[in-house]
Amino acid sequence: MSQKNAILQFTLKISTIQAKTAILLFTRTPFDEVRYKSFFKGRKDKNLLLVNRLIAHVQKEVRKTNLPLFISYSSNQVGHTFGERLSTSIEQVFSQGFEKVVIIGNDCPSLDATILLQAASKVETDQIVLGPNHDGGVYLVAINKHQFDKKDFSALDWETPHLYDSFRKYIEERKIQQYDLIALHDANQLQDLENVVYDLPYQHVFTGFLLYILSTQKTKIFTFIDILVLKIEAILVPQRGPPTSSFLLTIN
Repeated sequence: MSQKNAILQFTLKISTIQAKTAILLFTRTPFDEVRYKSFFKGRKDKNLLLVNRLIAHVQKEVRKTNLPLFISYSSNQVGHTFGERLSTSIEQVFSQGFEKVVIIGNDCPSLDATILLQAASKVETDQIVLGPNHDGGVYLVAINKHQFDKKDFSALDWETPHLYDSFRKYIEERKIQQYDLIALHDANQLQDLENVVYDLPYQHVFTGFLLYILSTQKTKIFTFIDILVLKIEAILVPQRGPPTSSFLLTIN
């Protein structure tokens, strides 16, 4: 195959993915997120700054993929439970004519366009794609329309330590293959931000933001020097491997 034909084939493949696959950002509004999570005790302004940057960051990475983006904010989600709200949002994306959806939250700063495109590519092969985090949750789920059962998906053990087992049962009952992406850290509390620094490249724009906001934290959980040491260790020490099957999966 000539280089020209190879480029054409690659372009057509990307166009096909774009035509069938969308990304769903399932998130609280910034103000709801600040009420639910408090990274910096007594500092609403600082919490809001961080949450807004997290949401803006993930949207920026999505735009790099050129895939359609749907945002489901807590203010317009429908349902009583987490599972119901998420499942209804997924159903709404499928109702727009898309056959596959990549579902993400706002709390994984290490999630980038490359990982999103990898998920979009793997879900094309009829696999359910999961992005595990180091706390036993997931930062990403990608699923095909024909694999999605709203009732059963809603009934999974969301936001519990049993979600991974229920997800495996869901997958096994449908004889679906599962693909796991690289494991990353979520940011749900102040201590998580230290681990996020491990994931991010030193030159990453979000690394600089985290180094700044953490170094100005009055409780001094860790100092600016501590964080620089963490970055040096992250460069010198091999990256942590993906989780074993004992990890639990949840989107929170």
